[in-house]
Amino acid sequence: FTRPFDQYSISTYFFPDGSKARGPALALYRIDNTNLASPRYHNWNLSVEQQLPRQIQLRANVTRRRGSRGFTYINGLQCDCIELPREFDGFVNPDFDAIYSLSGGRNDRYSALEITLRQPIRQQYEWLFSYTRSRARSNAVVDQSIDEPLLINDNAGALPWDTPNRWLSWGYLPTPWRKWSVAYLAEYRTGFPYSVQDTNGNLAGAVNRYRFPAFFELNLFLERRVAFRKQWWAVRAGFNNITDHRNPNVVNNVIGSPEFLNYYGGQSRAFNVRVRWLGKQ
Repeated sequence: FTRPFDQYSISTYFFPDGSKARGPALALYRIDNTNLASPRYHNWNLSVEQQLPRQIQLRANVTRRRGSRGFTYINGLQCDCIELPREFDGFVNPDFDAIYSLSGGRNDRYSALEITLRQPIRQQYEWLFSYTRSRARSNAVVDQSIDEPLLINDNAGALPWDTPNRWLSWGYLPTPWRKWSVAYLAEYRTGFPYSVQDTNGNLAGAVNRYRFPAFFELNLFLERRVAFRKQWWAVRAGFNNITDHRNPNVVNNVIGSPEFLNYYGGQSRAFNVRVRWLGKQ
């Protein structure tokens, strides 16, 4: 609550040739409403489990989370519902990018259905497979702050971690050779959402209306148990992202850039070795 009494931002905008286009423009933070209530959250879960043949365990889980009265800043300039300050810290008739007023109007919504199959094998082995269908939305996705230079007209949309479809499987499995095992982890999901902006730093369109490409990763390892000095050890070697699927985590999101919507980063194929101590013989 001290942010409105602490700092404000001043922005000056320039044309590509270096001449000034606009500014200095101020973005202020204020608390006009002194009757704010505490945020409220309601969560509930419903799970059903069933034992299937061959010790396969089936589980279905439904999750519902609702948040209301959350704190968020609303730009009063967008609705012409706020009076412009006549003078501010020595500026005469300054421009204003935003005049943010604290409100309790944030609403968050999350719903998910998860179905899981799991089977233990010979006590020390097992595998799991799950699918999750979910939806995560908010009417205040971006937390407006003095450190966030983007000007946002429509702040409602998918939360940054929203992944409507996610398939996940992992396992630690035996092989025909007694001292050898196979371990794997496979994941496929919808790409995370992101927003685009123009060269002036304004968010273009609705927040998080674009998405990264679908994510897929398969990690595969072989493991061998060895005896050394009356101790059991496990030596595991294999690859992360063995298919070398491209999973970018950075995007050029500036409209007008020659590399607009080009993707970068992500984990490429990597070889790993790990040693585990299992205990005494």
